[in-house]
Amino acid sequence: MNMFHEALKIGEENAQLLETNNGEIEYILSEFFKAINEFTQGKVTAKIEKYDKSINTIYEGYAREQAIILSGKNVLVFWQQNPRVGYPCIISRGINSCICGDKESLISELSSLLQDGFVIKTIKEMIAND
Repeated sequence: MNMFHEALKIGEENAQLLETNNGEIEYILSEFFKAINEFTQGKVTAKIEKYDKSINTIYEGYAREQAIILSGKNVLVFWQQNPRVGYPCIISRGINSCICGDKESLISELSSLLQDGFVIKTIKEMIAND
């Protein structure tokens, strides 16, 4: 037996895990984005984009490569995702980061963002200024 067959089998399992996790994460994010869109009656959108320093940040903190951005104007949080297996996802706001290692912790952290009065105040200001 070739000594690399076991490694290939593990790699195949990890590829399936990545596909499953990415699908789960994409679904959770789409529901999060949809909730913001519905709450604002389509006036504010949210999506993950490459971070551009010219975009305002809601929370001051460390720069990252990607961010969840509201209507292309305000960085809600910085976003990192493990490219090898999907989880963990790291959500950073200000100098605080939350490491979401599974579906439940990701939903919990995204929910906490929507419960933050400062976030809702910012979203309402964006609606008023449009």
